Parts: sequence; C-alpha cells; structure tokens
Amino acid sequence: MPEAPFTTAEDDKKHHTYTTHRIPWYVRAMWLGLWIGMIWYIIAFAIPSAKDYYKPTPKTGDAATFFEFHA
Repeated sequence: MPEAPFTTAEDDKKHHTYTTHRIPWYVRAMWLGLWIGMIWYIIAFAIPSAKDYYKPTPKTGDAATFFEFHA
C-alpha cells in the first residue's frame, strides 16, 4: 500500500470544512426541564427523606431508652 504524502496542517485545512450542528431548541428545553426537575426532586423529597434516614435510632435493650419511649 503506498504511503500518503506528507502535508502540513495549513495544507490540510484548505481541503476540509469543519462545521458543527446546532442543538435544536427542544433538546435544550428537555435538558432545562431535566435540571429543574432534578433540583425540585432533591429539595422536595431527597433532603427530607435523608433527614429521617440518618436520624439516630435508640439502641434496643437500653433501660434509659425503654423508659423514655414507654413512659
């Protein structure tokens, strides 16, 4: 297989056109909705449930906690 001739970056740039595609408005709207929904979920559900989840629970069999909860 013959080797390709050596070209510089400037020479290569003359023969190629690099373009990008615009992101459609509805894709941007979907991402915005995702971020807003995620922030709403964290504030409305995740933080309150984490407060309950990480709350210390009394040890079973401890006399002080038994009388505290059954008084």
